Amino acid sequence: MLFIDIIFFVLIVISIYFIFLFLVLFYENKKRMRTLPKIKKLPSVSIIVPCHNEESTIGKVLANLKGLNYPKNLLEIIVVDDGSTDSTLKIAKQSGVKVFSKKKGGKANALNFALRFAKGEIVACVDADSFPEKNTLLKSIPYFDDIKVASVTTKILVKNKNSFLGRLQ
Repeated sequence: MLFIDIIFFVLIVISIYFIFLFLVLFYENKKRMRTLPKIKKLPSVSIIVPCHNEESTIGKVLANLKGLNYPKNLLEIIVVDDGSTDSTLKIAKQSGVKVFSKKKGGKANALNFALRFAKGEIVACVDADSFPEKNTLLKSIPYFDDIKVASVTTKILVKNKNSFLGRLQ
């Protein structure tokens, strides 16, 4: 019984240590987390939207992307239909963005396929059921001025919460 008490005590001490460490780091960096770097130059951005059987969301997602606060002449939206069997391709083609269709190969395959056509200095990826906030690009682009930054992720509002993955996001 003493052994279990010791293990329990050690786990409590470790937990308290990490909570304390987290709080200290949070308060030390609180101001820095809220401050965005200054934008030096707006680069061109290609947003790739891989999709497969997303007829219920693709139109809304593309409307959302077209409504982002970013200069339209610097924004390119590329949809890659990954072998959909529903109306995804038809809806995407009506949206006025670049649309490519290919045989089903999976999300990674669709992204790699689209990279051949992307002309932007920065490439972004948005799932066909995700809705970035209007200022997402303006908030994330400045971080790329730091030579140590290779990737940035943002908060995304997921509308399709019916699947396990949707709820998890």
